[in-house]
Amino acid sequence: MPLAAMAVTLQQIADALAAVLQVQVDIVDGDLTRIAKAGAAPDRVGVEPRSGQSYRYVLAHGEPLFIDEPRSHGVCLRCKERDACRATAEIVWPIRRGPAVVGCIGLVAVNERERHRLLDQVEGLTRFTERISDLITAKVSEMENSRALASLASKLENILHSVSDGIMAIQADRRIISINPAACRILGVTDPSVLDGSIFGKTIQGDQVVRCLDLQEDLEDEPVDFTIRGTTLHCAGTVKAIKSPDGYGGVVCVFRTLEAVDRLAVRVHGKDTIYTFDDILGRSPQLAAAKERAMKVARSNATVLLLGDTGTGKEIFARAIHSASPRAGKPFVPVNSGGIPDTLLESELFGYAEGAFTGARKGGKPGKFELAAGGTLFLDEIGDMPLHMQVKLLRVLEHRVLERLGGTQPVPVDVRIIAATNRDLLDLAQRGKFRSDLYYRLNVMPVKIPSLRERPEDIEFLANHFLRVYTALYHREIRSISPETMSILRSYQWPGNVRELQNTVEYAVNVEGSHSILPGSLTSDVLHGSAIDPPSAVKSISDVEAESIRQALETFGYHTEGKRMAARALGIHLSTLYRRLKHLDLEKP
Repeated sequence: MPLAAMAVTLQQIADALAAVLQVQVDIVDGDLTRIAKAGAAPDRVGVEPRSGQSYRYVLAHGEPLFIDEPRSHGVCLRCKERDACRATAEIVWPIRRGPAVVGCIGLVAVNERERHRLLDQVEGLTRFTERISDLITAKVSEMENSRALASLASKLENILHSVSDGIMAIQADRRIISINPAACRILGVTDPSVLDGSIFGKTIQGDQVVRCLDLQEDLEDEPVDFTIRGTTLHCAGTVKAIKSPDGYGGVVCVFRTLEAVDRLAVRVHGKDTIYTFDDILGRSPQLAAAKERAMKVARSNATVLLLGDTGTGKEIFARAIHSASPRAGKPFVPVNSGGIPDTLLESELFGYAEGAFTGARKGGKPGKFELAAGGTLFLDEIGDMPLHMQVKLLRVLEHRVLERLGGTQPVPVDVRIIAATNRDLLDLAQRGKFRSDLYYRLNVMPVKIPSLRERPEDIEFLANHFLRVYTALYHREIRSISPETMSILRSYQWPGNVRELQNTVEYAVNVEGSHSILPGSLTSDVLHGSAIDPPSAVKSISDVEAESIRQALETFGYHTEGKRMAARALGIHLSTLYRRLKHLDLEKP
C-alpha cells in the first residue's frame, strides 16, 4: 500500500513531531513525493522537495543520514538546489516495508536555533526518528491488513448474498449474528434486521439446531425444521460448528426446503438425459416429416400428444420437443402412467400433505406437477391411466390448479403437458375406456411417430449405427454386418421397433466370434421371424464355422492349452471360442 493512502495519518504524525521537537518535519514516499510536511508552508505537500538530494540518497541506499554541514556534505555536492538550500542540519531515516524502502522521514533545521537543537540531541533524536519510522511501518501494515479484511468481508458478503441456499450463523449464546437473503426468503422474513442479534429459539425455533448448539454437534444433510411466527418449514440442512482460538463459537446452518431439494434432484437427473432432434436417427421421409412437425410444435406451449408403437422413441421425441421449447431451461419430468400402481398414482402426480396417510413424509411431498414447475411433464402410456385419475387430471389441465392428497390449499400449476400412447385413444373413448373430454384436451398438437416397418430404409442405417456403438462399448473387433444378415434384418417386421433392433445388434456383438455379424448371431425371434427362409444359409455357415473349430481342436487338442492354441490359430479370443463351442454344441468326441 503506498504511503499516500495514509496521508492524513502521516500529516498528524508530522504535526506532532514538529510541535514537540520544534524543527521542520518532512515525510516523503518512494517516488520522492512529499506526503506530509510540518513547520513550513503547507502548499509544498504533494510535490518533490526542492532540496531532495538527502531523501534520494536514503531511498536509494536504505541507510539513515545525518547532515550537520549542508551544502558542503558529500551528498549535498550533487544537489542542483545546493546554493538555494535553507537547511542548516538534517536527520533522515528510511521507512521500510519488509526489505523494501517505501519512504523516509526527515527532521530539518532551517535556522541556527533549530540547528543547535538537532546537534545537541542528535543521538536521542536519531533513536526517536527510528521509532517513528517503525511506527509508520506498523501503521502501514495495520492499514493493509484492515483493507485486506474489509475486502475479504465484502467478498464473503457478496458470496453469501449470491447463493440460493439459506445460511445463518448463530453464536454459542444463541444470538443470530448473520443471515443471508436466501434464508430470509425461505423463512418469510422481509427485513433481515429483525433477526440481527435476536435469540435463536425465540424468534426462530428449531430443535435440531438447538441440539447442535447445546451438544456442540454437527449435522450433515439431515432434516432440519424451523418454526417462525407459528409456521413450520421442513428443510434439509447442514449444521457445522464455528471453531475459534477462544473455543466453541457457535454454528453455521446451511439449508434449503425439501421441495427445493426434490426439484434439484429432478433437474440434475434430467441433465443426464438431454436429447435434441439430432439424436433422433434416421433418413427416411416418414421420420423426417415427423421430426419437422415436432419441431414446429416445440416452439409453442400447447399440449402435445405423441402417437406411436412401443419402441418408436416417443420419450426421445418428448425430450427433444422440450429441449427446443421456451421451457428448455426448466425441468423435464417423465411419468409412466401405466407403470405406477393406481393407489400411488395420485400422490405421485399431485403430491401429498403432511399426515395424508401413515408413513407420509414430514412436511409432505410435492408431486410431479410441482417438480416440473415451469417445465414439461411427460405423461407416458396415458392410455393406461385409470378412469378416476383421468377425471382429476382433466380438472388440473382445465383450471391449472391442484390440491395435494390430503391437503386443502390450492397449488398453481405452470407446466407443459406432453402425453404419449401406443393405443388408439379415440377408439378407447368410443368404447368408454378413456374419457373423451380428456382425449380432446390432450389431442391439441398430435405427432405421429412412424414405426420401423413403415420406414425400412432406416434399418440398415440404424443397424450400422448400433454396431459402432456396441463394438466400442464392449471393445469388440467387429467391422461389419454381413450381407446375408442385413437381408434378414431388412425383411423382419420389427414389432419392437427401434428398441428391438438396438437390442438385437447388442446381442449379436456380444456373441459373434468373427469380424462380421453372421446370421447365426441373431436372436431366434429375428432369425425365425424373417421373411427369408434361413435354414440352408444358416446351416452351411454354421457348419463351416463348426468344422473350422473342430479341425483346430483336433490339431491342438481339447484340453485347456489346446483350446488356447486353437483360438490363437482361428484369430479369436479364448472366451469367444468357449462361447462358440457352447453355441454350436461342440463337445469332445
